[in-house]
Amino acid sequence: FVEQQLRSRAFLLFYLLCGVAGALGYATLVSASNAYQDGGVVGASAGIFGILVVAAMIAPDMRVQLLFPPVTLTMRLLAILVLAYGVFVVLVGGDNAGGEAGHLGGALAGFLLWKIPVLRGLLGRLGRSGQGGPKKGPAFQIRIAKRGKVYQKKLRPQSTITGLESSEVDRILDKINEHGLQSLTGEERELLARAGKK
Repeated sequence: FVEQQLRSRAFLLFYLLCGVAGALGYATLVSASNAYQDGGVVGASAGIFGILVVAAMIAPDMRVQLLFPPVTLTMRLLAILVLAYGVFVVLVGGDNAGGEAGHLGGALAGFLLWKIPVLRGLLGRLGRSGQGGPKKGPAFQIRIAKRGKVYQKKLRPQSTITGLESSEVDRILDKINEHGLQSLTGEERELLARAGKK
């Protein structure tokens, strides 16, 4: 759902910038600690950490089911735990301190690219340059006239599925998984159909 907030090209650019920031985080730790880290840097996981941080900012209360250990966490708690682990490994100088520094660099880049309006706007403009991918839905323009100047703001429509309905959709999907599609009531089918259109 982070990609839905950006267009596809902007999302790809965001991911790559987080990867570059991860490489910088790795290089900073290696040079600051005067330690030689045997091996290279790929940066894919740094991009994922950037996406994780933004996902936690967009939907902090969204529930996430982990495969191992099989627990359910909120997106915010998952991000906090993963980042806290990374900070801990970097501080104690664990075996993968360089990798964790890369993860933290990607997470920091994701946070800054999303939180700072100028960077977020620049990312959006760069992502739209040239032949951009398909739009993720109609954008609405609001024109506000103020002292002879006209300000424009593009807004994307918010999903009509509320947090409560989202948890209800999760419950319905669990029910389908356990008892099959035939176990759904008409009301559950209707809610699932509405959620599928978003």
